[in-house]
Amino acid sequence: MIDKILKDDKFIAASSTHIGAVLDYVLALGYGFGIVARTDQIKFDPPLPEEILKSFKMPAIFLQLEEYTLSSAHLSKDELVFEAGFGPQDFASTLSVPFYAVLQIVVDGKGGAAYLVNELRRLKVPAKVIWTPTTEKIIEAHSLALAAVQKGTMVHRPGRELDREARLARKRPIGTLGGFGWAAPQGDTSALLDAVTLAHWATQTTKRRIGRKQRGLA
Repeated sequence: MIDKILKDDKFIAASSTHIGAVLDYVLALGYGFGIVARTDQIKFDPPLPEEILKSFKMPAIFLQLEEYTLSSAHLSKDELVFEAGFGPQDFASTLSVPFYAVLQIVVDGKGGAAYLVNELRRLKVPAKVIWTPTTEKIIEAHSLALAAVQKGTMVHRPGRELDREARLARKRPIGTLGGFGWAAPQGDTSALLDAVTLAHWATQTTKRRIGRKQRGLA
């Protein structure tokens, strides 16, 4: 059923108009953003090497637009076009992503937060326990984490995935005042590193009594 809808001409035309307008607005703001797009609809010029293509195992891929990738981004007819690098050698390619292939537009990593909050509320988690960080708090969390790592006060048990994300991560600008977050290579993720960063922030700024017992969920 979903395949039939995605291939419907009226749906493609309607979604393309809406997504194109949103992308035009986001690009005009000049801030970095990400898109989740259907992998099989993206055109690469030149084509990516086979070993890189094989790493795209999911039907959808997350692509982050920032710095030179963002500066190269523009709209052409019904497509978002930008340059990006892939793989350990940073293989350069120009991507053309049809508007209708864009499934989600993510600004500052907040995509999906509303759904999670609603689920927690449905499970009757107390409102005061649910924390949705503002942009300012996210910036503060990343600054604290970087400083702690540099001072050697923030360490973790051996973990292959976290180690890998930390090695590959680089700063992505947030706002215009020097704030930053973590950015993963195209097609990769820094989700675990982000989680650790926010968890560390919570331990440094919480006003709750650490030893106090909390009510669990039934």
